[in-house]
Amino acid sequence: MWNLVYKDIVQLRSQLLQMIGFVVLFMIAFGRSSPDFAMIYVYVAPVVLAVSLPQMSFGLEERGNTFAFLRALPIRPSEIVLAKYLVSVGVTLVFLGLIGLAGAAGMIPASSALLAGSVVALASFGLAGLSYFLHFLLGLKSARVALILVNFAWAIPIMLLIKLPGGPGAFVARYLPWLQRLAASWGGVGLASGLGLAVLGVSGAASAWLFTKRDLSRLP
Repeated sequence: MWNLVYKDIVQLRSQLLQMIGFVVLFMIAFGRSSPDFAMIYVYVAPVVLAVSLPQMSFGLEERGNTFAFLRALPIRPSEIVLAKYLVSVGVTLVFLGLIGLAGAAGMIPASSALLAGSVVALASFGLAGLSYFLHFLLGLKSARVALILVNFAWAIPIMLLIKLPGGPGAFVARYLPWLQRLAASWGGVGLASGLGLAVLGVSGAASAWLFTKRDLSRLP
């Protein structure tokens, strides 16, 4: 199975290094001079990659008909699925580690680092699980459309919050101060990570079942 994880990482290494490098660059360049600007990318980049990573992975697999080849090998279908989920877990952990290092080094405020860790952990694990499940259920092309609809469903409320004075942070601080305090703590990071991993785990089990039953000769 770890060979499958390595295969996926090698296939996606240019995209992964590019996104991780941009996050590091933004934190170094703007973390102290313009922390609000830096934090925008710290929040957005890991979540965008979590949603798009399954799409990139499936695109490579289906173009090369790799799924059919792997199923012909003495490898359990669940291992093929688990390998892809482990790649997303590893990438999210790298981002969380970078956020933690940035907070410890003073590049971004410690409270902002904890808040970012909570948001990134919950959103990245959760949305990666959703994205993978849709890809295993619908296939590459249909999953793209479904993800566009899902992204609009959660992005529109966020955009409306951004238009409020002070943005989403001010809204949360005013109406949900307990949530802000929880998210900006180590306990919040742990809780968010646990919830996100729970969603990812349920998605992984469902995707493994779907992939086991899937007729690879009739990919959507």
